[in-house]
Amino acid sequence: MQRISKLIILLMLAICSWAPVGAKKPKPEKAIVCGRLFVNSDKPVKIYKFSLHFNNRRGNHGTGLLTESGYFSLDLPCTKNAITIIEYFKKGSFFKNIPEDYLTFDIADNTKIYYIGDITIDWTPHAADARTQNGIIGAIAESKEEGEKLPVKVTSSQESIDHFKERYKNHPELQIVTELLHIAE
Repeated sequence: MQRISKLIILLMLAICSWAPVGAKKPKPEKAIVCGRLFVNSDKPVKIYKFSLHFNNRRGNHGTGLLTESGYFSLDLPCTKNAITIIEYFKKGSFFKNIPEDYLTFDIADNTKIYYIGDITIDWTPHAADARTQNGIIGAIAESKEEGEKLPVKVTSSQESIDHFKERYKNHPELQIVTELLHIAE
């Protein structure tokens, strides 16, 4: 039953969070946010099994599911946003809550696509990071904890910008701007 619950959650996240190539325009109060994730881990990991959760303790949350190359894009509200959870799926779910004021960025205009950078996070999922609660209610309860700061580096990459220009080429009215993720001290 637990395995079915996790599969349902993954399917819901995939359906709600990842637009097909050709990509849709955001809702009027939201803008498209995109980037790329790299994870430095002591164990071999598959990047597409990670996800980034945004604004979990603020409402207006969203989940960035990754491609095999680590790219993600999703719609987020035009306001201050934050990465609040990193999650890894392999024979269960492993997660790390991140303080909501640690990894932030601002979105001001829904007529732009915001590239928040190539984000490298140092984290190795361990047994202590495994979800202990079952289902959606358990995941919500666990996401309320403040979390810890993980080592993070953010850079800008022309390769990633070009990837998103190609992805959103059917929407030339949406300019891609770089608004790198801010890392608080």
